Amino acid sequence: IQQQKFQNKWVEHYDPRIFQVDDIAISKLPEAEKTAKIGEITGRMSKSEFDKYKEDRQIIHRLAKGLYQ
Repeated sequence: IQQQKFQNKWVEHYDPRIFQVDDIAISKLPEAEKTAKIGEITGRMSKSEFDKYKEDRQIIHRLAKGLYQ
């Protein structure tokens, strides 16, 4: 049951941009380049899309750590 709940939450909130931004943030790129690349990804989002992205990001990170909702 817990596995099914986990999978449902993951599928509901998964957004590949979360991991793209995370990979850029931990890369060895210069800070200015990181900011620019992250801005390319998040800058194309509308306000409502960005709000959902932030919520999804928080939930996906919690799930990745094994913290269920």
